Formats: sequence, structure tokens, C-alpha cells
Amino acid sequence: MRFTYELVGVGWARVTIADEGNNAEVVASYLTDALSVLLAAVLEMQQGALSAVASWEQEPGEVRWRFERHDQQVELAVDDWRGTSDGGSGWVTLFATVDTMTSLAQAIASGARSVLDEWGPDGYLEKWAGHPFPASLLPPLESTLR
Repeated sequence: MRFTYELVGVGWARVTIADEGNNAEVVASYLTDALSVLLAAVLEMQQGALSAVASWEQEPGEVRWRFERHDQQVELAVDDWRGTSDGGSGWVTLFATVDTMTSLAQAIASGARSVLDEWGPDGYLEKWAGHPFPASLLPPLESTLR
């Protein structure tokens, strides 16, 4: 499992999620404190929740990360709310995988740690348009992986 979170402009991030056979790239905007919302959902799952959702507002639209526990495995689906060819709108699944919760959590924690290492708390705050790095969420998540 691989997860990258790259700050690509003020208030914008490019996010890649991949497993052995699938990958997706989504954009996060400053409208939602995206990394914080995602880390909170992952931490909730690591602490035993049966499901969790992280929702990112877009301009326009929404990206939704859905986690669902099935015994020892966790299903992750990354959905995008977008218009359809008939003029309507609906959810489109961009990425879906089943893996262990530990593998998913390790990938997302590692991606979050990488962006913090690259930008530091001050640089992250400046690039992410006023949302500070989710320092209260990453260490507890990382401690569940030790």
C-alpha cells in the first residue's frame, strides 16, 4: 500500500493512493482540513471502529474515503461526487482495496510524516492556507503501529 500527500500550491494537495493493482490520484482543497480529517478516520479505525468516513469538500464536488472493517481486513473505497453524462450527478468509485488495517494505517501515517518532514509545521501552515499540520493526530496514530 502506498499513500502520498503532496502540497502543490497554496491550499491544494495532490494525493495518490495505490496498492499492487490499483491506483488513484485525487485533489484536496483548503475547503476541508483534508489530512486532519483523513488521519482522524484512520485513527478511529485503528482504535477498533467498524467503519469511518473522511469527507473532503472540493471546488465543486466532494471526495469521500470510506473504511469498513470485515474481520481482520478493512475495505477502503475512495469515492468522488461528480456530474454524470446524463446531466445528473453521483458517486464514482476511484479506488477500492481490501487490506489489513495495519497496512493501510502505516501507508497513510508514512505519507503524513513525509509531508511534515518536507515542509515542517510552519511551512505546512503557510502552504495549506491556514490549517495547521494535524500534530495532535499523527503521533497517536504512529503509536498504534509500534
